[in-house]
Amino acid sequence: MFESLSEISTTREQFEKFKRGELAEDWFKRYPELFDDDDIRVARTQAKMGLHYYEWLSALTIYQSTEYLSLIESYEFKVQKRKQKIIKDLLPEKVLEAILMPYDDSRKAQCPDLLCFKPDYSDWFFCEVKGPTDKLRDVQEDYFAHLSEASGKPIKVVNLRWLS
Repeated sequence: MFESLSEISTTREQFEKFKRGELAEDWFKRYPELFDDDDIRVARTQAKMGLHYYEWLSALTIYQSTEYLSLIESYEFKVQKRKQKIIKDLLPEKVLEAILMPYDDSRKAQCPDLLCFKPDYSDWFFCEVKGPTDKLRDVQEDYFAHLSEASGKPIKVVNLRWLS
């Protein structure tokens, strides 16, 4: 059900630069194929709390090493118009249904952090990103097992660690 994709090393200095908004603005301008207006809007308000850095860095690393694009977080929500169009064009019906299922007793977690895909939509995978102290929660494991079964694909995991 889970497959390690990679381990990414990062520095606290780079993390602090993201929190100040510098990296997010730079990456948004340099990689419009990865980061959209919704991503930068969220980063502008939440990066200072240390949120979203690991997901942005992982999406960028995956893109640079494989040329796969990524939808970053919240792609399952209707308010994400561009991301919703992509998932409807990209994913098989059974997987789309699993993503769009309502939150209730059988679903208590959001989708994996990234939905990675080839630009021509010929391949895709889910990817969960874990920071240096993060662990998969039970509710994530339960929901991700459902997504893995629906898709027939393992959920890939990227683990980040601090460089000394």
